[in-house]
Amino acid sequence: MGTPPVPSFSGANIVKLTKGGASVLGGLKNLKDMNIADAIKARGGSGQNVNKIADWLRGKSVGDVANQAAQGNAEAKTAIKVLKEAKRLSEKY
Repeated sequence: MGTPPVPSFSGANIVKLTKGGASVLGGLKNLKDMNIADAIKARGGSGQNVNKIADWLRGKSVGDVANQAAQGNAEAKTAIKVLKEAKRLSEKY
């Protein structure tokens, strides 16, 4: 019968998290292969939340952004913060 199709995310690359990247993501490790913008929206965020992250990060996966945040990239840290707080930020207004 063949194998069932694997669900794909935007940019369906499998991301290898570094130890620091895994630490940055915490309980959101299951989102590591998802596009950061899609992940923010999936967690209840809005387009306005997505606009808070740097343009060059919007097409990257959550895992890539987490690895960069672990290396000290300030824009990547902001993107992860927006991802973690997406639901709360969307309910604010």
